[in-house]
Amino acid sequence: MNPARCATAADAGFSLAALAARSAIDTTLDIGDLGTVPAAVEAVAYFTIAEALTNAAKHSRATRTAVRVARDGDRLSIEVIDDGVGGADETLGTGIAGIRHRVLALDGSVHLHSPGGGPTTITVGLACGS
Repeated sequence: MNPARCATAADAGFSLAALAARSAIDTTLDIGDLGTVPAAVEAVAYFTIAEALTNAAKHSRATRTAVRVARDGDRLSIEVIDDGVGGADETLGTGIAGIRHRVLALDGSVHLHSPGGGPTTITVGLACGS
């Protein structure tokens, strides 16, 4: 998943692996068979994961993150979990609000779960055609 159109699901995995490798926090990836995903969805998914990893590194005091990307029919789901202190509040900055803005522009869904004490989970759903 990359703003410059990925040709295959393998390319998407490679792009996300590069994000994980550059992350300041140990990151594991679980990428399912994504099939063909529209370019706009790829871009939003890529930036969602990049921003979530950046936020975790900057604010969460996490030591690990996990990224899961899967496709179920016409839905792409993304889940980013960190083991940090929790308490993320999208009204206090632009990171999570930016994720929400991009995802909602494609009529997707965003759920943030970040209780005090952690962990923080950002779950995104995007329609990508069948």
